[in-house]
Amino acid sequence: MLGLSCSDDEVVTSGESHEEALFLSNFSIVSFDDDAFYEYRFDQNTQEAVTFNLTEQQGISRQVFFVHRNESVFGFYNQGNSFVKDFSTNQISFVDDFGGEPGEERITARNDRETLAILYTFPNADNYFLRVIDIASNFQFNVALGELGPAAKLYVQGDDVYVVHNTDQSGQLQRITKESQSIQAQAVYDTTLSGLVFGEDQDLFAFSFAGSFQRVNALDLSEISAGESSFIPGDSFTYKYRDGIVYSQFEYPQPNFYAIGPKAYNLETGNELLIDIAAIFDNYVSDQADTSVIQPVHFDYDINNQVWIVAFTGKNESDVERYGYFVINEDEEILSETSLERMPWTVMVHN
Repeated sequence: MLGLSCSDDEVVTSGESHEEALFLSNFSIVSFDDDAFYEYRFDQNTQEAVTFNLTEQQGISRQVFFVHRNESVFGFYNQGNSFVKDFSTNQISFVDDFGGEPGEERITARNDRETLAILYTFPNADNYFLRVIDIASNFQFNVALGELGPAAKLYVQGDDVYVVHNTDQSGQLQRITKESQSIQAQAVYDTTLSGLVFGEDQDLFAFSFAGSFQRVNALDLSEISAGESSFIPGDSFTYKYRDGIVYSQFEYPQPNFYAIGPKAYNLETGNELLIDIAAIFDNYVSDQADTSVIQPVHFDYDINNQVWIVAFTGKNESDVERYGYFVINEDEEILSETSLERMPWTVMVHN
């Protein structure tokens, strides 16, 4: 594993805050251009940021097929290998061989900092398989999953891989462990599953398309409790969860200049807090003489300080592009604004 070097890097102070001192947790904003990936890394101890060239300094290839995010851990995937970077610890690993058999068709891949999982099948076959790779040692094993279909979803948590798949009328959840190298537990539901949210107490929440959820033991998948919910998790996305609140996003009705906005969903009450980025940004533009348009790119929630970090792109009246991020509280107030050198791609808070 390699750590980031901080020599000869650009130091940027945080934006000016309103009324009182603003404290932010560690977070990163990732950007890219034709040549490289970049990280704007904010340090909570100094309340300053440093920008790194991840391609030059850590060898992360710009030529990737896709990128998977699991909280603060990113997998940068090529055809047969992957760079796995844990932004919270500033460390990177390289999985140089996915293994495989002649003719296999890889459906998807997911990872966290310890484990990488690949769902695959073979041409004209109904059965699907899971390859689990230990990132530190590159030890690999395969598990036959049966007839799943390409819509199966993978979730990786530590040494465990969870597989969600549906038939026409029911859903199934499986837990595969590196220790057993097999399916350790499984549960069948009488409704199709939309996805999972992982809790804080060795538990997870399995959501259905029918408007319900079950809180289950993350080890043996036994039911702990159940309830009604309108929340539908995104495809294999890992959500932040604390004290019964899921931090996610909502979609604006289309057609609309704005696509998504931040949302906090209370699993116990069903209440949701929506941060109306459209109104916030429209008001900002109306108050700024040098800005004609501004649009959010991505955002993440700083749980410890109860603020959203919202990266944006914009243009002034002369059509000159500008980039930056806002810190926005739950009262929909912009607490600070900070400029960025490059167009932001994604934001991640390390808590």
